[in-house]
Amino acid sequence: MAILLEYLFNGALLGVIYALVAVGFTLFFGVLDVIKFSHGDVLTLGAYSGLAAFVSLQFLGLDLPFVSLIVVLAAAMLVTGIAGIVIGQFFVVPMRGSPAFNILLMTLMIGTAIHECIRLFVPGGANPKAFPALLPRTPVDVAGAYIRLDSLLLLVLGIGAAILLWLVFSVMKKLFGVALIAALVFGGYMLWTNPDLQQRALDLIGIG
Repeated sequence: MAILLEYLFNGALLGVIYALVAVGFTLFFGVLDVIKFSHGDVLTLGAYSGLAAFVSLQFLGLDLPFVSLIVVLAAAMLVTGIAGIVIGQFFVVPMRGSPAFNILLMTLMIGTAIHECIRLFVPGGANPKAFPALLPRTPVDVAGAYIRLDSLLLLVLGIGAAILLWLVFSVMKKLFGVALIAALVFGGYMLWTNPDLQQRALDLIGIG
């Protein structure tokens, strides 16, 4: 039973990671109507930014696990956010009138440029690296299954982020629906009580 629980936990953790990456794709496509092929490279840039922040803290002698975790997360989010803004504002938005294939190739080339910059300017950037442990490696006993604390925290944060996004989109959808109904009711009332608007509406559809 404990082994089955560990397999289920690992599967859920992997699914949460994939889901968070997919949310980035979905938000970019939903807002700008563009498939952003540099998304994975921006995530890689964020990982290396977090690694650079961790190495800087070690160089300064600040070896506090939870402080390191907060600083690493803040550095990764800041760099990926700036990269997303730059790509969106200076590359994607100016090309919105271009064919979709051109924008796709452009985002692909941006991802290639990020990848090559990491390979050339980061020491050993072409080689895989194990990210340092930011939390204690002591496993947590959950119903007989031993689960690492950082994996458990990532799963909880991922599920929390998914629930938060679902709530935000649900509220936005409901508010849009309420606003649409209110506009239709108010517009219908104005059209029913105003003869001038009725004549203009008939003229617009070619009946007046």
